Amino acid sequence: MKLYLLVMVALLSTITATNVWGQAFTGTITGLVQDPNAAAIPGVDVRIRNEATNDVRNTKSGGDGAFIFSQIPPGKYEISAETQGFRRSLQTGVELRVNQTLEVNLALRWARSVRP
Repeated sequence: MKLYLLVMVALLSTITATNVWGQAFTGTITGLVQDPNAAAIPGVDVRIRNEATNDVRNTKSGGDGAFIFSQIPPGKYEISAETQGFRRSLQTGVELRVNQTLEVNLALRWARSVRP
């Protein structure tokens, strides 16, 4: 009886451990960077900052204006985008949950021209 119980406990522990390791505890933030006319803006510096830990990650938008941050811990984030000729865009309090793919599209406004 003791041997049976020991084998059952070992078997259940293995099954539970396999299920825990197979789960993802992160999420993904993706989106597009566009100008006021909804045209894609390539090469934009996009940054996310975890508001609780101050962990920062950076990427650039692709030729289609798309960006992606994968394997991001859940939490509240600040997302910013900036490039020459446009005003900086900033969104705060963006909440990412476990196993979530969150789409955050960013619209950049043109910078004002400076006249002498």
